[in-house]
Amino acid sequence: MNIQSAAGKYGFGPSRKDIDDKLAFTNISEEDVQRLREIAPFIKKAIPGICKNFMVELSAFPEVNAYFPKDETVHRLGSKLINFWEELFKAKFDAEYHESRLKVGQVHDRHGIQFNYYIDSYSYFIEMFLEKIRQIAKERRLAFLPLSQSFMKVVLLDIDIVSCSYFTRREETLSKYAGSLNSLVNISTRLIGYTDLSNLLFRISSDLSNDVKSSLTYIYDKEQDNFAPLTSTGLNEKQKNIFQMIRPTEKEIGDVDSLIRDGAKRDIIDQIKMLKENYIDVFSLKEIMILPAYISDTNYGFIILNKDEPFDEDQKKIIQSVYDQAKVVCENIGLIYEVQDTYKDTILALAQGIEARDAYTGEHVHRVAKHAERVARKMGLNEHDVENIRYGAILHDIGKLAVPDMILRKKERLTRQEFATIATHPYKGAEIVKSIERLKDISPYVLHHEERYDGKGYPKGLAGDEIPLGARIIAVVDTYDAMTSNRPYRKAIPKERAKKILKKIAGTQLDPQIVDVFLEWFEEEKKSDRIAG
Repeated sequence: MNIQSAAGKYGFGPSRKDIDDKLAFTNISEEDVQRLREIAPFIKKAIPGICKNFMVELSAFPEVNAYFPKDETVHRLGSKLINFWEELFKAKFDAEYHESRLKVGQVHDRHGIQFNYYIDSYSYFIEMFLEKIRQIAKERRLAFLPLSQSFMKVVLLDIDIVSCSYFTRREETLSKYAGSLNSLVNISTRLIGYTDLSNLLFRISSDLSNDVKSSLTYIYDKEQDNFAPLTSTGLNEKQKNIFQMIRPTEKEIGDVDSLIRDGAKRDIIDQIKMLKENYIDVFSLKEIMILPAYISDTNYGFIILNKDEPFDEDQKKIIQSVYDQAKVVCENIGLIYEVQDTYKDTILALAQGIEARDAYTGEHVHRVAKHAERVARKMGLNEHDVENIRYGAILHDIGKLAVPDMILRKKERLTRQEFATIATHPYKGAEIVKSIERLKDISPYVLHHEERYDGKGYPKGLAGDEIPLGARIIAVVDTYDAMTSNRPYRKAIPKERAKKILKKIAGTQLDPQIVDVFLEWFEEEKKSDRIAG
């Protein structure tokens, strides 16, 4: 996207297509709109208090007060904030909304309000409104995760529009930095969808590469407690090779930054040695900016931007603006992870709750998860698949939360109707985990763990390799653990007898290859006396 098209796209008088494009960029659907409108009447009551508290906190910063010297200006700002948030939850994204938000960015820019103040204020409101949405979801018995995701999409849309208007106004005065401005406009739309820090850092580094001599990007390695090289731009072959070999610590990077900024003497610079190479000299570092990106204490990194000549103020502002938008994305990733981790913890607790409803099964969930994980590793699956299978095993019976206790604990043979009720639990369980972004990949395992290898299982009657591999692994270990655990209608059977039964039903009820792997693993574990239950 060039400057001309950026000005046209984000200028006044947007077309319906402009607005639709924006909605597409942020992936806002009709369902998102309906969710926000559903909670709007309840949120509205909290908006004045949230805005009032924000204005109180804002008044504590002298540099911000310089922008609002008069009490009536502050009062007017508070009123506008209340009106804005009320309109946002109405989720009416038309030309009037688009134009009004563009004006906000242009007015702020014209009065010299720095973009980072705008971003910091949004961080406050995000925290406050997510907490309020959580409260409303609990009171109204609504799903919090979809509501929070819909809210964050709309927040990103608004930030995108306002931030673009900040900078397109400077088109003429910053024409000599067209590459940087284009990067900024492109980043404002591209960064929204990122949920992985490595990809985010790679994208920013790439987009800023035309405006600097070189860049070095690192990401934190928790195991080694240093920074692993991620990507670089503008390096020669020798520098690239050294870059891949060096893993600096946080202190070493801080020392490099300090030495360059302080114009340190050669004898001080020589104190920093990495692999017998002088870091500053090897990478020809002269004038640098370091952009940190933080999601959590174990998930962060940074980019070193390097030039031969000093960064002027306009360049710093543009790079700072790119960084500010990336910071918002990092905060949003962190919030989404936090929300999803909360839901994941809740669901794991619910899975344990299933076990608590049935005193006979005890630690069934944990045994199945442990056995499934080790079988998956023995089959040579990668770590991502192993983790998914482990979670699938933990949650495979989550749908039984919808099954009455009288059926779960029944000692007699189930009636046809009672079995039909039990048979719904894979569907219900799959729906629960599918609603959680970080668990949706395991929904096929939950849905199909009751399938049979010969196609006579439920709920879909899949056969052979049609059944997802994770579900076939879970079926084997679940069957074994069910046989060797006390049940309401019978006592546990000996492990050796359970092994014989597994061999007998291999090829009909269970995948024969997985049964073989499980039994082989069983013998290995038996020798080390590590099989529980």
